[in-house]
Amino acid sequence: MYHDTYISLLQQKSPPATELQLKAALLRRAMTDVERMLKLGEDRPALVSLVQKGFVGEDLWNSFLKAEQELQQDLMDVTAEADTFKEDWSQTILHTANQMVQHEKHKKIQEHIKELKEKEEKEFKKREEREKAEEIELEKKENARLERERKKAEEELLKMDEDQKKKSTAGKDNKGKGKKK
Repeated sequence: MYHDTYISLLQQKSPPATELQLKAALLRRAMTDVERMLKLGEDRPALVSLVQKGFVGEDLWNSFLKAEQELQQDLMDVTAEADTFKEDWSQTILHTANQMVQHEKHKKIQEHIKELKEKEEKEFKKREEREKAEEIELEKKENARLERERKKAEEELLKMDEDQKKKSTAGKDNKGKGKKK
């Protein structure tokens, strides 16, 4: 993709691309090559193992080797093009591209960490609010239970008081009846 962008800018006539645009496109192309180089480097050991064990055919291995060769050719093209802009830029363009790739990876990781942190904070806040709501609900239930117990105890006390009054009244009535006789 960036190879095509660079070539398109080189061939652009009206208006012609600026040197800065061309350098930026070449550097972006170099970054793409570095990313491909890293990916192929990661994939190579696993593919070698699969080929050796017979799990994949020679066609896949040959396609992989061809991709490596195309990448090597593109890297050579990039370094050659770099020297057309600035003497000895070919010595540093791939290193610069690698640093930029690593920087972009770190930036993505930092953004991902930030997103995870924000998500975790939101979840924590929701959990905290839910726990507080549950605590309030439990407190309401406990207060309602205590109120029912208080009323029940009050009713029992009133009943006991009434029973006591009845006994007291009944005892007085019996005492009074007993004296009359």
